[in-house]
Amino acid sequence: MQEFMTTLSLMADLVGILLRFRQCKIGINADITKMFLQIELHPEYQDVTRFVWRKQGEEMPRIYWFCRLPFGLCCSPILAMSAFQDLAVNHRTKYPETATEVLRNMYFELSKWSCNCSDVLSSTPQTEVTTNCSKALGMNWEHSTDTFQFPVPSESEIASGNTKRSLLSVVFEIFEILGCLSPFVVRVKILLQRLWQQGIDWDETLPPPEESMWQNYRSEVMSLSRISVPRCITPGKPRRKFELHAFCDAPDSAYGSVVFLMTVCIDGEISSRIVMSKSRVAHLQINLRSRQAQKPETRLRHWPFLNLQLSRHEREFAELTVEELDKAENFWLLTVQREAFEKELAAVQSGRNPESKLARFNPYLDENGLLRVGGRLQNSDMDAERKHPILLPSTHLVMMLLIKRVHERSLHAGTEQTLTDLRQRFWVLKGRSSVKRIVRQCRICKKQSARPYESIMNELPIDRVAVAAPFERIGIDFAGPVFIKMRNNHTAQNTRTLYSDFFVTALPHHFRVRLAVVRPANQVSLGLRVRMFIDIRYTCMVTRAIHLELVTPMTMEQFLNAFHRFAARRGYLVLVQSDNFKTFKQADQELRAQLSENQLSEIRDALTVNRIKWKYITERAPWNGGYWERIVPTVKESLKKVLGNTRMKEDELRTVLCEREARINSRPLTFVGDYPNDPNPLTP
Repeated sequence: MQEFMTTLSLMADLVGILLRFRQCKIGINADITKMFLQIELHPEYQDVTRFVWRKQGEEMPRIYWFCRLPFGLCCSPILAMSAFQDLAVNHRTKYPETATEVLRNMYFELSKWSCNCSDVLSSTPQTEVTTNCSKALGMNWEHSTDTFQFPVPSESEIASGNTKRSLLSVVFEIFEILGCLSPFVVRVKILLQRLWQQGIDWDETLPPPEESMWQNYRSEVMSLSRISVPRCITPGKPRRKFELHAFCDAPDSAYGSVVFLMTVCIDGEISSRIVMSKSRVAHLQINLRSRQAQKPETRLRHWPFLNLQLSRHEREFAELTVEELDKAENFWLLTVQREAFEKELAAVQSGRNPESKLARFNPYLDENGLLRVGGRLQNSDMDAERKHPILLPSTHLVMMLLIKRVHERSLHAGTEQTLTDLRQRFWVLKGRSSVKRIVRQCRICKKQSARPYESIMNELPIDRVAVAAPFERIGIDFAGPVFIKMRNNHTAQNTRTLYSDFFVTALPHHFRVRLAVVRPANQVSLGLRVRMFIDIRYTCMVTRAIHLELVTPMTMEQFLNAFHRFAARRGYLVLVQSDNFKTFKQADQELRAQLSENQLSEIRDALTVNRIKWKYITERAPWNGGYWERIVPTVKESLKKVLGNTRMKEDELRTVLCEREARINSRPLTFVGDYPNDPNPLTP
């Protein structure tokens, strides 16, 4: 018998299903076909479902029993659900996908489809579609109007008698979960409770007072069928917000509650729909009057008026006057001071100096009762508000809003400007920190003053940080041209330099070597011969020292000789690194056209014999050569300041470059201290 007792339900809550059914604009309803009758009862339990039946009145009754799960048992839902779940679990190993789908969706055959939108069921056979009205969770659902209607007893059932039995039968035939008929049902329940108090029997005729009340209720029952409630509780327009409003009341005889959903649309339209209502008859042994809460007496000084209670054409939209704004501002300032400076206000009102941090301001009360700074500027020609600003605390919501308004009116100025504008009327304790906090929280200021993202620098290459001798690993770059003057009566020849780089295929990797080719231009007759020199910069990767080499218009032999001179003077070379530009690639084509294969082979042999690795930085990544690019402005700016447009002799120019090289190699790489005992700065 335990299997047939009422136990925990595995089915979804009916109230929750109904509330979710009312949320969407389109609703779909269907009925499960013969769910319980598909579950066969074990022969051991079939005797429990026996019942007596006879076809005619005088015929001997016969005993029948159910072979399948009947609809009327309290345990039928959980037995049906458990049977299908156990069936799926027991066959999960053999049919895993099917078992999962059965546990998730059950897959019962559905019929009697209904929907408030005809297009949704256009592909469903008409024999399986219910038109006009259908049953939905115990209520009548009218598809055309999308409303719920409530089934009520027939007129013959209502007029069956005036007894307590007939009254109870009528009340409990009204089934509706939403509670929309609670105002009627609760009155009949109160009448039924009164009959129990009087000891009226089930089939006894009602007393005249109660019978008169019952006659009035019976006349109202038939009108309940005309009540309709919208199924969808949300309007079809775009919505801005939802609000739930709950109301409850508890008189002596019963108590009830109701919940409404108020929807505010984007266009300003407001709609409210009833969500649910509940009512109960008061217990006979509980006196609700004795359980009323004793609330303290409250005296209201102000009764706010809600302009929204009026219709749209009755509302007042006039602007506030200056007097109204001043009055409202004084009210909030007084409220803030009473909350923050309660003891100080009492001391000043009694004629004493407050014994707190406000004593140094020598405060006093003005004609509006506001606490102001006294100070020593009474005889000044300044405005009264600037001489005696209003005192305000450092932490209060009104004060924070006030600082925010001043900050916005000062066009989102900084801390100092906002604090200056604020002190034209108000003196905020710890004003600077308060203003700084508001300015820091301003979203507009954050957005406009935001700094770009600073990427984290990658680790330095091993060639830059490994211990090495000076100029063992270098970066090479070209600068120029630099023009010099030479006394000569012959024709001066202007020259143009083309930089070029080509691949050294003899090495394991393709390293590029840069050369410069001097090509003659137009012939000009001058008293001076102008000759162009190229400045080659060698920068040490480790020590950051530099070497400047001046060469005449270059040929292949001159470039190699300049490179050998540097290596001979600075020591053994391991790695040479140079930059990468597209202009050098264009010049490379001209260089290859002019140099023969023997000359290219000679350059490759020179690098290979000296075991020098020539490395080319990544294309379009000039930051790889940042350690020599940083030297470019240092060299060029100093030469421009010293030389300007002056044409120097070759010997003078070499001297200037050597002096500049010495100065750059003596530059401090670390911080220069201000005290004699500080260590000397580190230099290349």
